[in-house]
This record gives sequence, C-alpha cells and structure tokens, in this order.
Amino acid sequence: KAINSHSQSASSSLKSIQINGLVMGRDLVSFPTSPQPGWRKAGINKASIFPGFCSKHDNKLFTQADSISIENINKKALYFLSFRTFALEMRKKEYHADTFDGILQQLGDVDFLESFNLGLKTCLLVTKPYYMKKYEESIKLANLHPMIHYIYKVDRNLGISCSTIINPVPMMEQPLYKPQPTISFNILPRKDYTLIALSSLTEDADLMSRFTSNNSRLEDLVFNYCEEVLFNI
Repeated sequence: KAINSHSQSASSSLKSIQINGLVMGRDLVSFPTSPQPGWRKAGINKASIFPGFCSKHDNKLFTQADSISIENINKKALYFLSFRTFALEMRKKEYHADTFDGILQQLGDVDFLESFNLGLKTCLLVTKPYYMKKYEESIKLANLHPMIHYIYKVDRNLGISCSTIINPVPMMEQPLYKPQPTISFNILPRKDYTLIALSSLTEDADLMSRFTSNNSRLEDLVFNYCEEVLFNI
C-alpha cells in the first residue's frame, strides 16, 4: 500500500527551511477562484507528499537521495532523486486525468478541457512507460541507466525547496506519439548552502545543455516551471 511519500525530503530539505515546523507553499487547485495562486502554510510532515511508494521501497530507494550533501554527492543518489521526481510528476498527471474524466462526464464536450486531458493521457500512455522501463530495469539489474547531472552550489541557504519535471522543448515540437524529453529539477536547501540538481538521460544531454543556457535565472525556473515549490515562511 502506498504511503505518503515526500517529493522533497522532510528530514533534510524541508527541515533546513522550516520555521516552527512550517513551510510556505502555493495553494494550487484545478479551478482557482483567483487568477493568481494563493499561498498556504503547511507542516513539513504534510508538505510535498504524494501516494508514491510503499514504506519498504520508499525507505530502500530514497535514503541516499534524502541525504545528498556537498560531501556525498554520487550518481546513485542523483539517479534515485530523478526517479522520485518523475514518479511525482506521473502521479500528478494520473490524478488530474481522473479528475477531468469526472468533470467531462458531467459537463459534456468542453474543448479546452478535452485537449488538456488528452495531453495528460498521451503522456501517461507514451512518455511514462518509456522512462519507467528504463528506471525499473536499472533498479532490478543494479545497473544505472546512463544519465547526465548538472550540480550547482549556492553559498547560502536560499530558503527554497522544489522538485519538478521539465520538458526542455517547446510545446508540440516533439510529436505526441514519441516520448517527451524530461529534465528533473530539484533545489536542495541545506543549513549553510543550497544545491541545485538537474538530471536527464544522456540521450537528452544536448537538450538539457541548451535549456540551462537559455534559462540561467533561478527564479525564472522556480516560478515558470515549478508547481512543487516550498519556501521558508
């Protein structure tokens, strides 16, 4: 049975930015009453959770990812960090696809909702199996699929934690029947510094290089690409 897995580690990242056990996150809902998303405080044990893995595998797979620091960065930890970020993204898409199915059954034909829902389902049918196969084979064979990682260090705690998957190509540039390229993007705050980690399959290395060159401002990445972002209050 899936537990509430943390996409952002409560024991390291969220602990480093909490105030009295609380962090601030965007209050994202499918149909907001305001054009701007609101903000809400959440306890670190309830922030960034999603039904991802059972307790056994959540602990077995992600202990190293949760303890990444400047002293112990390694490919295995970064690999599993990217896997958890991918799992979060796919679980969100499954949830929203189910939600919109229910809405469309009630409302009938609504073009923009149907188009959005089709995009979600196409990702789940095409992109998800492609990457899940690679992750699963790597885990079973204990042979990590080749990935490239960019790691940046900021010499202070930025008070930000985030975890998201980014498609580095413009919408519709990659045909929908092909798996979309993905970059996992994580900001990992620590007591006196912050790590920024981007990971992709080696086959998407050129796309990631181009994307980071064209998006060099951290705040642009955080506010334009990230839903799962938490702040020091």
